[in-house]
Amino acid sequence: MRFGAFWRPSSVIESPVWILAAPYCSGVELLKDALQDWGIVSRPDVQNLTQLSRFRPLITEANATVQRHLAPHVYMERHAARVRDILAPVTRSIAQYDLFQHGPLGQTVLHPYVCKAIAPDARLIWVSRKRKAWFHAVETLERAHPLSYPEYVGWEQNRAGREALLWERRRIERRKFLRLANAYPEHCLDLQIEDEDVLDKLRDFADQSPTRQSAS
Repeated sequence: MRFGAFWRPSSVIESPVWILAAPYCSGVELLKDALQDWGIVSRPDVQNLTQLSRFRPLITEANATVQRHLAPHVYMERHAARVRDILAPVTRSIAQYDLFQHGPLGQTVLHPYVCKAIAPDARLIWVSRKRKAWFHAVETLERAHPLSYPEYVGWEQNRAGREALLWERRRIERRKFLRLANAYPEHCLDLQIEDEDVLDKLRDFADQSPTRQSAS
């Protein structure tokens, strides 16, 4: 048993960090750069696939605590303490960052409920991208790094099937995010990366964040 008396305060990210909670190749670099330029974040995470692989069993265990029928507030009441304990080693390893675009917190690696449980004041941003552009970006990335993305062969063997699988996964992840956003609208932002006013929307949202208000 890992919870109860063994729970540590360090298993919670108390600062209002930013989580770019969208699948890879969604164009989040634009948002990260803007948040840095505005002085809202200064310590973005870096991709560490070795560390992510080491934490994969804990990530799987934490995600398994989410039951589809539970509303976000109910999940927090029932499971937040336990999931914080499960992910305590993960939380301590990423405590120096204030923006996450890679796993474990970014790229939909952790369920958004779980992200909210371990970082209660986090700002989560979903980024949509036009279907054709997203497929092109994913294919380019996966072909360039075949060892990291062995599923790249799907582009050659069954392109239509690969695209359908990716889009369905994206739809499922977006639905998870929207359920959290409906419960915590002040902490979640839904963006379309191609919109002309995407940075204006991000700036308006950022201006309401605790980090921004404390700096003003």
